[in-house]
Amino acid sequence: MNIKQLMKKGLLVFMAVSTLMSFSFCASNTSKVKLISAIDGLVHGLQLERGVSAKTIGDKVKPQLLTEQRDFVDTAYDKVKASAEESGIELSEKSAKIMDEMIANRDKVDDFSILAKDSNAKFSEANAEWIRIIREDVAKTISDATLAGSVAAHVSLVTAKENFGRGRAFVLGMLGLNKPIDEATMTAWNKILDAQKTSIADFNANPNASKEAMRIVKETLDGPDMTEVKKMRVAIIAKAATGDFGVNSQTWFLKITNVINGLKKADDESIKFLISAAK
Repeated sequence: MNIKQLMKKGLLVFMAVSTLMSFSFCASNTSKVKLISAIDGLVHGLQLERGVSAKTIGDKVKPQLLTEQRDFVDTAYDKVKASAEESGIELSEKSAKIMDEMIANRDKVDDFSILAKDSNAKFSEANAEWIRIIREDVAKTISDATLAGSVAAHVSLVTAKENFGRGRAFVLGMLGLNKPIDEATMTAWNKILDAQKTSIADFNANPNASKEAMRIVKETLDGPDMTEVKKMRVAIIAKAATGDFGVNSQTWFLKITNVINGLKKADDESIKFLISAAK
């Protein structure tokens, strides 16, 4: 075999190896995006279970929706664990511990022996850890700068939706008590509202965010459900010193859930964008 043939053979081997390496990298990125999608599903399920749990505690009635939502969360958690194994990313011990504690608290929700704020806190702690896993444990393994930027934008969007979910449950807790709002509670609520604004601004400012997801976010936050949410917030603040807010908890739950579901549509669109970028 002459030098020319050897060079040609070597080039072909190099091209084959390069192609294989490229394919493996893309497949790896795809599996990581699938893990992000699975975590998104779990976070969304936990958000709704948190809201329904808070309403259950306030109303002192356990709806069938709560049982259904718990089943959804349990299935979503199994999917996350399977996706993590496929992607080669090890989930934190903290995430498993928090999930165990959150599941153990379900009995306390069922017999109304836990305050809504304490129930909310456990769900929020769980979601904070799942979002951290996306932001740190998954994102740091992605070497492609553009895809990493898109993941960062997605994290901002998921964080925004989580902040709206926290707000949903927090207000349900206040409506359940229907008592004057003390300074500490008002401060905590304002922090949630500020966090909503900050995370939305971070998402909109990211040049690597999905443009279609951005459109859906704007449409949702400019829509009639958000207008009603703002009106109910104003009504609660106006009666902060006296309680008896005059806001129906079911109406609040439905309107803010519609807003969150709109953000979920944006979230889903962002995942589609990530899957396409990872290929």
